[in-house]
Amino acid sequence: MNKLYLKSILSSILRIGYQKSSSEKTKKQQKFLISLGLLMSIGGVFWGNILLYLELYFQALIPFSYMLITCINFFYLYKTKDFKRVRFIQMSISFTLPIAFHILMGGFSASGAVVLWSIYAIFASFTFQEQNETKKWLSLYLFILIFLVYFNTSIEESSLGVPANISLLFFTLNISIITLSIYTLFLNYIKSEEELRKELYHLINTDTLTNIPNRRAINQRIHNELTRFKREKVIFCLMLLDIDHFKKINDTYGHEVGDRVLFEFAKFLHTSVRSLDFVGRYGGEEFIIILPETSIENARVFGEQLIKKCTQNSISTSKGNCQFSVSIGLSFINEIDQKMSDIINRADEALYVAKKNGRNQLQSS
Repeated sequence: MNKLYLKSILSSILRIGYQKSSSEKTKKQQKFLISLGLLMSIGGVFWGNILLYLELYFQALIPFSYMLITCINFFYLYKTKDFKRVRFIQMSISFTLPIAFHILMGGFSASGAVVLWSIYAIFASFTFQEQNETKKWLSLYLFILIFLVYFNTSIEESSLGVPANISLLFFTLNISIITLSIYTLFLNYIKSEEELRKELYHLINTDTLTNIPNRRAINQRIHNELTRFKREKVIFCLMLLDIDHFKKINDTYGHEVGDRVLFEFAKFLHTSVRSLDFVGRYGGEEFIIILPETSIENARVFGEQLIKKCTQNSISTSKGNCQFSVSIGLSFINEIDQKMSDIINRADEALYVAKKNGRNQLQSS
């Protein structure tokens, strides 16, 4: 229960800057920036307490200051939703405070290379996919790093004399925590990118109205089945279905009801087929069903069942129940088919005959 509670709190914190108009890209950027701030704040509390234990009170102000500024900055984000300004502030303190801490501690040896924490600002800008910004942060970081290396001797002369074992501890912890956190952040980022790719694939292959595969996905599936037939001789049938008098439905009941008819018909088809079958919206009121490993006889029986069940369904509207029927053109793969349009054209010819003969029937070709 405690884990769920903590997870809920963390999820709420990561969404403090969300708006209804926020794009998925902006949400992902905000989530990454807040994760970065929380991670470095935890590190700040950790280092601050170590420095207090070592009685380095002035140096302890820097990691605690990072945590305090981060809290104020994220509260500002929550109130104003001004992500652009918050991002600049957060990246600035993520970049500058580790450098200031490095100098106050007395250089690379005494601080345990704490300046490496500044690299988070570069990773943040890289994750935001803004190349010009990334180049600026990277150039500035390299310049300051070279500067610190060049003047390291002078900086060490002003060192407070941190014990060697403490410096070694700092270095080990810095390298370990930074390596682990970078791995974690980029692992999450890669997962987010993978989810985004899956979402994009779904969008370009799905009909937005009916939420079933669209014409692009249909063509790809027919191509795959045709390839499988040529290679392994696995048969399949194709049905081209057309809702009868669909224009009349729109004219009588309105386009909103017409959209409901399309949605419900798609749902009806999806729940009627087998798991290995494929249903998609070909365009307008036309749908396609692909029946792998199915003979023409079995496909015809299945199609007749669809026609019968379809006439038993109706949609309630303000103008009364809306009933509709469907005509089906059926085609079977054969050796002469060279491209997917061959089998589609034969189904289309059969559908034309079905509609010419009075609709609400199945014809095969």
